[in-house]
This record gives sequence, structure tokens and C-alpha cells, in this order.
Amino acid sequence: MSTILAILLACLFPLMAQTGIPVPEFVAFDSTIEGILRAYQIPGASLAIAHQGRLIHARGFGLADRDRPEPVQPDSLFRIASLSKTITGIAALKLVEQGKLRLEDRAFGQILSNYVPPPPATKINSYNQITVRQLLQHTSGFPEGAADLNSTLIQRQIGLAYGVPVPSAEQLIRWQLGQPPANPPGQFYRYSNGGMIAAGRVLEQASGKFYEQFVREEVLAPLGISRTRLARPLRRDRLAGEVRYHMPVGAPMIPSPFPGEGMEDAPYTVNTAAAEGAGGWVSSAIDLARLLSRLTTARPGAVLGAPALEEMMRRPPAPAPQNSRAWYGIGINVEDQGGGNLLLRHLGNMPGTQALFLRFAALDLTIVTLFNMQPQGSDPNVAAAETSRLLSEAVTNYTSAGRSWPTHDYFDKYLGGGRPKASLAGVVHAASFRGGPVSPGQIITIFGEMLGGDLTTARVLNGRLTTELNGVRLLFDGQPAPLIYTSANQLSAVVPYGLSGQSSTRLEVEWDGLRGDPLTLPVTTAAPAFFTANSSGAGPVAALVLPEARVAVLYATGEGLLAPLPRDGEIILNPLPRPVLPVKVFLANREIPVLYAGPAPGLVAGLLQINIQIPADLPTESPLPIVIEAGSARSPTGVTLVFPPATAGN
Repeated sequence: MSTILAILLACLFPLMAQTGIPVPEFVAFDSTIEGILRAYQIPGASLAIAHQGRLIHARGFGLADRDRPEPVQPDSLFRIASLSKTITGIAALKLVEQGKLRLEDRAFGQILSNYVPPPPATKINSYNQITVRQLLQHTSGFPEGAADLNSTLIQRQIGLAYGVPVPSAEQLIRWQLGQPPANPPGQFYRYSNGGMIAAGRVLEQASGKFYEQFVREEVLAPLGISRTRLARPLRRDRLAGEVRYHMPVGAPMIPSPFPGEGMEDAPYTVNTAAAEGAGGWVSSAIDLARLLSRLTTARPGAVLGAPALEEMMRRPPAPAPQNSRAWYGIGINVEDQGGGNLLLRHLGNMPGTQALFLRFAALDLTIVTLFNMQPQGSDPNVAAAETSRLLSEAVTNYTSAGRSWPTHDYFDKYLGGGRPKASLAGVVHAASFRGGPVSPGQIITIFGEMLGGDLTTARVLNGRLTTELNGVRLLFDGQPAPLIYTSANQLSAVVPYGLSGQSSTRLEVEWDGLRGDPLTLPVTTAAPAFFTANSSGAGPVAALVLPEARVAVLYATGEGLLAPLPRDGEIILNPLPRPVLPVKVFLANREIPVLYAGPAPGLVAGLLQINIQIPADLPTESPLPIVIEAGSARSPTGVTLVFPPATAGN
């Protein structure tokens, strides 16, 4: 894509239609996110709002990938950067509740006592005094800023010490134990990613499970959260439903620390595996809203009991300041807004990502917003502060107007298995009912679950099949395909002609704004097959036989491109285009005359009509095997031509 086109897209994407179910009461919240996208040239974002444990708003804005027409969905996955620290804090307190950990335990003097730095360094004794609480509250004395363990330069230095290109979380912490601390433990607040990475190592040791495994099994799974997981650093390992992470248009690539990756965009050079408990998670706004809305004991299903929740929001002990309005609890920022009203929040920043949550404890209201580019400037926190201020103002204006919060709940829709489910095995040729590569213009059928509602058949608008039926769309690389019918467990569509020349395509089923996991399908030039009378892909071909003239009219799909090329889903009228590839028919292993091969007049482009002349010397008493060929591609065997019984004979 040219730079000019990318800049044009950057200007236009905030104007794209939002995804998700619109809620008229929340226009001010939506407008806030759209304004941030416009102001900071961010490709896309998602927003989730939960009240009293119910998901009352979930929207996607802009593009998941600014180089493709792929909108952000309400449940798109994003790297959440330092919001990971809140997950780590919750997990630590879960271990406290289970009796497996105490916040006053000494992290390196007891739990990780076997951690020592690489030679020739030796462990500095003051690290043995650091408690688990101090790691979780940034008072451990671990360094911050340029000396923090998430620094690219520091990680390069650690990699050299261990002889590896990309160090692990454990190697980061072991190395740090041989470096002078910023200050003695417990004296000062210093925001430290290294301290939180160490907390993740503590959780792993105390739980007896891998850090990610413990969090997913003990914290997330009981809440019905299944897609939140540790991030994958490389671009090619992008998760299903995960956005692409962006830098400003024109930003230079930088050398990747990962072997064999060469030059890369900065977001894909981040060592997310080592960031782990400090910034390593991928989640959706909806998943996070579910988790954070359970930070209460006012309702059933709380993620933590009352003592643990109180501990999470408690001030750090002296000598930390005891009279400030804001402090850092266990993995969370706490602000006393007066009258017992606490605002819980956290910000996350890393290349390609900005994330923010606000929880208004007195209102039992949680807001999460995620972006797929870190705002640029001397301080990216400026954009986060603006987002936080505008969302807080929207909350104040909403409540000041005396409005009540909606009572609907979308959590079941997004977390209760409401996403469309299809698999590669369920994507078949509409004529042969076999899997395999798809071709431009081919009619396909997809089987699965939650693919749509009641049976809805094709609609024609302006001479073309529509690309949406009853809230259902089928997307090929983000491009909607003409739909023939949709239902709960099956749909049929025409593959866009624009796939010509590609080797593969990304297919997604969308219903009411929710997309299923994408499928990668191979693309081929042609994949011809006859429609059969029993709709099974085998047995008698669907045919209109004219016995006296020994002519049969057959129907197929998968012939490839037509010339002139019609629009996708176009209803074909005169003049009739013709297949670009030569079409041949073989009857009883013998090529026979084709009188016409082209679109069926009055029907959709992609449905091929073939009129054949049956030679007089071919016997017709028994079914005759029939095959169609388009270019070098042949239809599957097992299909036959059957003459009407009364007219069979020579």
C-alpha cells in the first residue's frame, strides 16, 4: 500500500460504521472513542461498559488492520500491556485466599530463594528482604524507566549475559538480583515492570502451576472467560480475532531481536513472553469488563472475597505517604474521590497498544477501552488522560441527568458461546459437498453452529444478491460475499471474484456483529462440480433432459472467472459473459459436444449452465458417468447422467 493511501485510510477509518449493538443512551461514550481515534490517528478501538455485573454496552470502532477492510469487533483481542498487572494482582490475592501465599512472604528470601544471577555477578543481599506485597505495589526497589527490565537495551544486555537473543522472564529476574537496587525495599514508590515480572514468577512457584495456567484456570475460567491468554510476540502468530498493532504511518522498521525475523514494526519486536505478569496478556474489552466488574462483594460471583478485595485497595504501608488521595494498591491504581467513592483504574502502554479501564466502585460501573496503536508524542499518557477525563465526564453527565443504567446484559451473547462456529471441515463446495480450495465465483456451503437465525433466502437489490441476510455476513478477507441463504446451522454464498490470483483467503462468519474465529482457505483458479439431483454431490446429475433432441441442460459451479467479469452476486442478463477457461464435458469417459457453457440467464453469476449434445451412439439404458472440466481442473467422479426410463435406448 502506498504511503498516500495509508494516510487517506488513517483519515477515513474513524468514519467507518461501528460494530456491535448500538445503545442510544451511550452516544456520548461512543463519540469519545471516535474523537480519540481521530485526534491521535489510531486505526481502531473497542469499548465495553458493565453495570452491576451486566454488560450493557460493547462496540468496536475503526479498523483491526488499517491495510485491510477489517473492522474491530466488540470482542476483538488486543494486547493489554500494563492492565496485565491487575490480572496478576487478582491472581496473587486468589493464592492468598487459598492459603498458598502471604503478602508478607519474602519473594527472594523464601519463595524464589534459588534465584541467583549469572556469573560473575552475585546476589545482592537486600533483595532477600523484598516482600510479595512490595513487588505488587511497586515499592520493592526494582528500577524504573530506562533501567527497568522491559527496556530493550537492558534485555539485550541480559541476553548477552545468558548467551541468548531473547531472554526469558526468569532470566530477567535472576540478572536483576545481581544489579544494585534503586533503593532499599519498602521506602519509595517506583513503577517497575521488573517487579511485576518477578511477581509472576512468585505466583508460579506458589501455585505449583505455570503462571498462565494458574490465572486461566483459577481466575478466568470460573467467570466464563476463555480467550484471554498470554500474548504471542511475532506477527505471524497473531491469535484468531486479534487485531494488528500499528505504528504511525511512515514509522521506520527496527531490527527484531527474534532470530530470523529481520526488520519489523516495533510492536512485533516486543518480548511479550517475558513481560508476562507485567504486560504480557491479550484480552478483549468484554473479557476485562467481566473480570473487573466482579471486583465487588455486593453481588454473587465476586472474583475475590471481602478481605482480599479490601487488601487489593489498601494503601501501601508507611513510609509510603498516608494522606494522599491516590495510591497504588495490589496491581491497581486507587483514587479516593471523596465521600467513600473510590475510582479504580489502570493504564497500559506499549508499542502498538494503549489500554485503559475505569471502575467507579460506588456506581458498580466498569469501563474498558483498548486501542491498536500507542498515541505518539513526548508522553503517550496524555491521550490516556484525555480518554479517562472524557469518559468520566460522560459518566457524570449521565448520572447527573438522573438517567438509570440499562438492565439488558450482553455477556451471554459474547461469553456464552454466542459467536458463530464453523470449521474448515464444514466449508464445502455447494455442488460436490467436498472440502478443498475455493475458486472465484464458486458457490459454497458452510455448516456449523450459530451461523444465523431462522432460514432466510436470497434478496436481490439493484440487480445483485445482497451481502447481508438477517444480520448474517460472510467475509472473505473482510469483503462481504453475496448470500444465497442463511440459517442457524448452514449458509450458502458466492465466493467474490476479487480472490482471483490469491493463494489463500481469510473467511469469517458474522452474525449480529459477532464474528467467529477466522478460517484460512486455499484459493484455486477453478474447482468445477455438477449439482446433483439428491443434493449430495454424487449420483444422478441435476439435469433437464430433452430425449428427442438428445440434449441435456446441466448446472454446475466453480468454473472460475467470466469475461466480461460481472459484479459479485450479479443477476445475469443479456449479453451473457462466458467462462475464461475452456469448459469440457466427458460422458462415459468421452468428450462430448458442449452447445453452451455460461451463466444461467436470470440467475446469479457463479451458477454455470451447460447444454450438452449426447452422441447418438452412446447407449442410455444405464447411468453414464459424467465429468466437467474447466481448464485443467476436473470435477469429482461419482456423478452420472440418467435418461428418463420411457425414452432410454439408442
